[in-house]
Order: sequence, then structure tokens, then C-alpha cells
Amino acid sequence: MMEEIKWLEWAPEAFERARKEDKLILLDIGAVWCHWCHVMDEESYANPDIVRFVNEHYVPIRVDNDQRPDVNDRYNQGGWPTTVILTSEGFVVHGATYLPPATVKELLKKAMEWYRDNKKRVADAAGEMAREMAREVARPTLETGSLKDFSTAIVEDIKKNADPIHGGLGTAAKFPHAGAISLSFARYSLTGDSALLEFAEKTLHNMSEGILDPVEGGLYRYSVAREWNVPHYEKNLNVNAECLQNYLDAYRITGKEEYANTARKIIRYLQETLSDKERGGFYGSQDADIFDEEKMKIEMDGEDYYKLPLEERTKHGVPFIDKTIFTNWNALAVSAFLDAYHVLGLDECRDFALKTLGLLMEHCSDEEVGTYHFLRDGTTDGPGMLGDSVALARANLYAYETAGDAKYLENARRLMDVVVMRLNAPDGGFYDSVMAEKMPPATRIRHKPMTENALAAEVFVRLHSYTMNSEYLDHAMTTLSAFDRNVEALLARDVGYFASDLAVASHYADTTLTKVTVVGRRDDHRSINLVHEAKRIYRPAKTVQLLDTVEDKTLIDEMNFQVADSPVAYVCADRKCSAPVKTPKKLRETLESLRAFS
Repeated sequence: MMEEIKWLEWAPEAFERARKEDKLILLDIGAVWCHWCHVMDEESYANPDIVRFVNEHYVPIRVDNDQRPDVNDRYNQGGWPTTVILTSEGFVVHGATYLPPATVKELLKKAMEWYRDNKKRVADAAGEMAREMAREVARPTLETGSLKDFSTAIVEDIKKNADPIHGGLGTAAKFPHAGAISLSFARYSLTGDSALLEFAEKTLHNMSEGILDPVEGGLYRYSVAREWNVPHYEKNLNVNAECLQNYLDAYRITGKEEYANTARKIIRYLQETLSDKERGGFYGSQDADIFDEEKMKIEMDGEDYYKLPLEERTKHGVPFIDKTIFTNWNALAVSAFLDAYHVLGLDECRDFALKTLGLLMEHCSDEEVGTYHFLRDGTTDGPGMLGDSVALARANLYAYETAGDAKYLENARRLMDVVVMRLNAPDGGFYDSVMAEKMPPATRIRHKPMTENALAAEVFVRLHSYTMNSEYLDHAMTTLSAFDRNVEALLARDVGYFASDLAVASHYADTTLTKVTVVGRRDDHRSINLVHEAKRIYRPAKTVQLLDTVEDKTLIDEMNFQVADSPVAYVCADRKCSAPVKTPKKLRETLESLRAFS
């Protein structure tokens, strides 16, 4: 039997072992869907010399990117696989991505030599870091301040980086960048800037031509080439969920069937391949290759496999499907499926989304930790991560808008209460996870991820819109204002588009917010039709709420709405509300009148 590297999990015990044995740590961050991870497993980590050297001289730790996004955020070196040499205190000695066998051998030996000569420096740095972390806790809470508007600067950065020929950002490998597309649609809708619509449409068109699987549907993760025509063949749930939202918005704005058709192809792939039809839940990913785990060998790479017609593909098997249910990615898919129900009239999308949301709330939600990151084989793990809680809270709010059931609003409130209690940062915003007290200092540096905080801000504004509780708005404003320096740094490097999600969230926190309130009985089909129409129409930073004339009478009075003989809808924007409208047609006309460009 071939000797293997004795990989350990990311846990205090592994670091304690490294400390006691005075060894460095070999950290490998990969993913089950990652082609080059398979190549490195086959070429380097199956090499007998490397296996023996690692097992004898290192403490090897293997981390799955999807299961531990917190570790990946701290240590990723620019892609997968990530190869990092760490001290037992968590300091990086050397970092790289894919490495061939000869380079791995050289790196392992040189890192040991460096460590032997620099042990005192490492110990001193660890002590100083521990003292600095203790001081950080004592910093005062940030007061809610004025919110800088970076939206225009970020939009200009998108224009500067837009590929005028093929769409997308930059002129090298192309990634979807769903946030930049969302921001482009939002700003086009508000300003009439046709260059933004052209960028978004060109990007989405070429994506569907180049990285959409024409046989089984679903988008590949990215293109190696500028032209979008050399896919990297793994398929990830988060990419498909985020891009599904882009295509639905494109159809809402333009009415072009091309975008509706692509959306349906993404939905079909998620329904047929990446979901548990019986219990609910979306699977995490599908591999790029046919990879034999036991032999550590790629039997057929994605480039050959995915060019085949369906009947030929099945002869070779199916690339591995990771059936892990990741809370954050599932929540993104739930939100997109609920929008697909309204935009495309797909009842099955609504039904499966609500079933999945029920699964997540039953198994991955917890009153103490907020959420668990994933569910696999009936077991949950990864407690208390910000991205899971805010995405799940927003999915509940999408369900609240669709179904009008107050339980979904209460779910979101409970989730965000835990976020405030456990993850609130003293200088504004929220940390990505609860500090692991038993881990060494360098691994416990607190991170405040911009995208997850942007989503938190959006959720808080939505909660304020539904409840009129000013504390939610305070949380949103404080969160958004905590990232001024981060945005400035990105803009200075001409990569401001990475802050697109923050700009989208800021639209919710200012006068751009549009609210449609339907006042009527929840079991009245006329109320439901008004909600459905409100959800179908594109409008950035929009919330929809159905207030039952009996159950929500107090809130109706607080918001100064009148109860009529039949259900009515009010459209409120720019701090004023429309006259009540009674028909979906009139509601559409009222909402579309807001698209008159300023």
C-alpha cells in the first residue's frame, strides 16, 4: 500500500503538536472541485520522497476552502491549491499556490533552515502580537457617522477596467464578478448611464456563450482566456446562484429572452445535478475532472469530458459532486430561486427554495451560535460565521416578502441579533467568525470581510424598512462607514470594483431605497398578486412588505397607511409615498415611473 501524507485538521491539537515537536506546519488549502489541487496531489503529494519528508519533518494540515472560508481568507496566496509553511504560532514562513515536485522538495528544506536560524524572532513576534490583540479589545465603539458615497468612484473604476471587446473586467482570465454587474444595473437604472448597461449586457452575453455548459447547463467558475472561451470546468453553487440573480435582473431590465433562457439553464442544472430533490438543499460543487481519490490520479480532465455530448459523458462517469450543504451558498440560491419564481413564473423554484430554507433553519440555525457553516451526512459543523448568518437572514427576508409569513421576519431578526452579540467589532462592522481562543495568536487575527459586511448592512436596512426600528439603521450605517479606508485602498490600486457589493448596499442606506407596501389580507389573492407584481419589476434597493389588515394593524397605524375595502399598494421613495393603487397594472406603472433618470 502506498504511503500517504498524514494530514491533520485545522485544530488546536495540530498546532500544539507542532510546538511540542518543534516543527513547522505544511498547510495545504484546496477544494474538492479544484483541478490543480488534483494535479498537485498526483504529482507532489503522492511522491514517495515528499511523503516521507513531510511525515518526518512537518506537521501537515489540510483545509478545504469551502468548509473553512475563514482559514482561506487569512492564508490564501492567490489561488488553489495554496501551499503555506507556518510556524506553530501561525506565522507565514513562505506562501505559494501550485508547486511541482522539485519545487516542493526545495521549499520544505529551505523553510526548515530558515526556521532553525530565526526561532527567537518568531517567539518575540508571537509575544508582541498577543499583547497587541489584548490592546485591540479595549478600543472604543465607533459612533454612527456620515456615510461617504464611493458609488460614483467605484462605477468609474468598473468603466476603466471593463473590456470593451469581450465584456468582463480586465484583459486576462475572466471571472463573472456578479457584484460589479449588480452595481452596473443599479446605477444604470438610477442614472440612465448606457455605458453601464452595455458593459453588463456584453459580459452576460459572452459568459453564456463561453462558460455556460451547453449540454447540462450551469456556469463554469471562470475562463482562463480573455474571450470567455476557455473555461475552467468546475461548477460551484455560489457562482451559479450569484450569476442567476444577474441574468434575472438583465431580463427584468431589458425584456430580452436571451437572459431568461440562460437563467432557466442555470436553474435546470441546479435542479437536476446540484440539489437534493427529496429533502431540499443545494449541493456545493461539481468537480472539473474525473478524479480517482484512491489512486490520486486524474482519469479524465474537464477539458476533454465537458466537450462531449451527454451520452458520451455518461460512459466515462460523472465528475465528483460535493453533496455538502453550505449555508451561505444555499441561502444565496434560495434568494435567487425566489426571484426566479417572480420573474419567470416558476412555482417549482419557490417551492424548492422554501423547502431548502426550512432545512437550513432546522439543521444549520442555532440560537446560541447563529448558524453552522455546513451540513453533511446529517452532521453540522463550522459554527458562528458571519457570511452564513447574513446570507441566511436575507434569504428569510426574501421568503418574508414572497410569502408574507411573519415567521421569516422573526428568523432574520434572531439571526442578526446573534451577529450583533457575537461578531460586533468595536471599530464598526462585524468580524467573520468568533475568535478561537485555543488557537495560537497569529491565527486569531480578527478579519472583517467587506462582502459579508455589505450584505449585513443590506439586511439591517431591510429590517429597518419592515419594522421601523432605528437600531437596525444605525447598525447598517456604522457597518458601511467602517470600510472607507478599505475602499480608498482598492480605488488607489484600480481594483475598486471589488467594493461593488458595498456600493450596492449603500443604495439601501440612502434615499435610493424604494418600498412597496401592500395593505390587505394575506389570504386574499388580490394582495398576493400585488406582491408578485412588485417583486417582478426591477428597482435597485427595493423592499416589499405585505401588511395584514388584522394581524399587522398596529404597524399599519404606525406607518400611517389607510385600510381600504380591497387590498392596496403604496410605493414610497425619496421620502414620499404614492397614492394607493389597487391593480398590478397600475402598480407597475407607478414603479416604472421612478425610472425616469435624474
